[in-house]
Amino acid sequence: LSVAGMKKYIKAHDLQGKNCVGIICGANMNFDRLRYIAERTEIGEKKEAIFGVTIPEQTGAFLNFCRSLHGRNITEFNYRADSQKSPDSMEPASIFVGIALKEGEKERHTISKQLADDGYTAHDLTDDDIAKSHIRHLIGGHAHVENEQLLKVVFPERPGALLTFLEKLGDDFNITLFHYRNHGAAEGRVLVGLQASMSNSRQLQDALLDIGYDCTMLNDNVAYQLFLK
Repeated sequence: LSVAGMKKYIKAHDLQGKNCVGIICGANMNFDRLRYIAERTEIGEKKEAIFGVTIPEQTGAFLNFCRSLHGRNITEFNYRADSQKSPDSMEPASIFVGIALKEGEKERHTISKQLADDGYTAHDLTDDDIAKSHIRHLIGGHAHVENEQLLKVVFPERPGALLTFLEKLGDDFNITLFHYRNHGAAEGRVLVGLQASMSNSRQLQDALLDIGYDCTMLNDNVAYQLFLK
């Protein structure tokens, strides 16, 4: 914490060639405060950008969006289907996405321009405290999607792993729910909803086996039944 404050002070006062000392102390820190700090560290360091993006409500739209990021690492991805819209309706759908940055503010603007050039309506929410503190946790709700299969997917936390999952899944299954957040662990955990009827359930199982990630069906999960089903 002292180092973060020192870096901010150095930047604000444009210090150069000076020796600065950070005092290590408890700072009345507990795990609740640590979680708050951890959520904002990457953004404060200009290493993460948050965007609200409008994409078409269409099978394969997630995959196309990920490809438009040109290999950048996705740190967060939240989406829930709108039960008022039919699959492949081409009506707009909103996603909440975090993207890792290597070049700070400059790259943020580059991403905004690239998304606009690719036809997406993107809103930069990086400096929106309401989005970071509340909205990211409220995306979802009951969708009443027919033949929805809820899965927990565990995959290696490395760049491209999320894109690999989407590419191998292909365009055969409509994604109805998606929640992912990078927590710096060795493994990433995704909660994903897919539309798969009895007639193509075997096809879904084969696709998941081909992907090779650890997948668990959660259709009977109580929390899912209460808040998302």
